[in-house]
Amino acid sequence: MPYAHSIVNAEAQFAHHPAAQIPPDNTVIWRYFGMPKLISLFADHALFFSRSDKLGDPFEGTFPVQNLNPSYESVAEVVGTHIAHVAGEKERLTQKFLNSVGELRPKTLINCWYASEHESAAMWGLYAREEGAACIKSSVGRLKYALHHENAKSDVFVGSVRYIDYAAGEIPMTNLLHAFWTKRISFAQEHEVRAILPEHLADVGMLVDVHLETLVEAIYVSPTADSWIKELLEDIAARYAIAAEIRRSSLGSDPIT
Repeated sequence: MPYAHSIVNAEAQFAHHPAAQIPPDNTVIWRYFGMPKLISLFADHALFFSRSDKLGDPFEGTFPVQNLNPSYESVAEVVGTHIAHVAGEKERLTQKFLNSVGELRPKTLINCWYASEHESAAMWGLYAREEGAACIKSSVGRLKYALHHENAKSDVFVGSVRYIDYAAGEIPMTNLLHAFWTKRISFAQEHEVRAILPEHLADVGMLVDVHLETLVEAIYVSPTADSWIKELLEDIAARYAIAAEIRRSSLGSDPIT
């Protein structure tokens, strides 16, 4: 394994969900934090998974309008061609599926990452605007293996978000979790990779244990942060035995004039 910590049977433990499109392990991902949330990660050795209906987008875990009148092919994928033409079957299946997804929304927990080879000025601006903000650089492989250590929950699934036009597109009805790996096309700039924990009750969300040595490749300090912020973060990381290199964001470099 290309990571500092060797995890026993990590790939065997990692569950591939049928609704997930899993990117290659070497896909670079980032998570942007305010300082309090980063310290919480260090202290708890756990990532926060939010309830899908608490993420701020009212369309999370919902379906586009086309799913109210799905195609014959979509229905046949679920019930088979011999039943898809039965009178009322499409309406029955559609209502059942929409009801089931609605019931799953408060029980589906999500942790979000940004997939890109490089830092994003937009992501710094959206999710880490305060002076003490930082971001973690990781990879899909690191995330998978960090979540699936020896004592980990076995039902965390990782996959890329698909972006579609909710005015014209349709989400497959072959699995309920398709609704949680799909977002409106207007969010496509987020290039999101999600870890999803389904069927767990929580008030707002829950902490999920993670192996930090495996997860964190490097930590970047906000491009607008003063030098003492980096020094403070180095001290905090040392206190929690976080060995990853702490770097200043390259976006804070001075231009050549």
